[in-house]
Amino acid sequence: MDKKYMKKFILGLFMLPALASNISAEIISGLEVGFTFGEIYVSPIKITNKAERLKIESRELERTVARKVAAHKIRRTPMSLNGSFLQVELVAIENIFVLEVKLCKIPAIYGIDEGGVAGKAFVSHLKPYRSSGIHAGDAQLIQEGLERTLAAFLKDYLDSNKKYRRMFKEKRLMGVDKKIYSSIKMEFRKGAQWNYHVPKQPIHAGWWLRYQELTDLNTDTHPSARQSK
Repeated sequence: MDKKYMKKFILGLFMLPALASNISAEIISGLEVGFTFGEIYVSPIKITNKAERLKIESRELERTVARKVAAHKIRRTPMSLNGSFLQVELVAIENIFVLEVKLCKIPAIYGIDEGGVAGKAFVSHLKPYRSSGIHAGDAQLIQEGLERTLAAFLKDYLDSNKKYRRMFKEKRLMGVDKKIYSSIKMEFRKGAQWNYHVPKQPIHAGWWLRYQELTDLNTDTHPSARQSK
């Protein structure tokens, strides 16, 4: 990106509300991930640093993310097991920075046509979680902005998913989990001693096992199983 254009871009973002914490609690459908909301994968932090005086490394921000996620009693996973992941991106140029926190989702998991989505993942919410300002070469100001922005994001994330706690007690699918369940496609396999159904896509296998454990559903009763015989 051209340096002059990048500066204009950042200044434009700076005019947006930096934090979402002042907005009252609300359920944001794009932040719903289902009954596995208590665990999350954090992708490597993206840093674009065009500021000569600013010295900052991704591991410094990663420690902040790890601390805030743990403080909200969310477990970090080594990979995206539930089809969504947390992404943090920092852009700095001259004395200005913009930091953004996003929840991205993998289309195939959520039954979304990948042809209509740019790339292999997409940002699932319209509400921005950004912090921007003047860093003056001080990385601590960016760290503080990240903490505030993460706090706003994680509050909305947990508020949007708290209803899924009921699934553990009621043993039934609801909300986004119904969509994920319906997006699973079973295929029929003949065995030496018996025939059986399994998820067609390996990416759905882990989901199916979790739903089966939660609800005692079996592969033969899945709607797509009747079509695959």
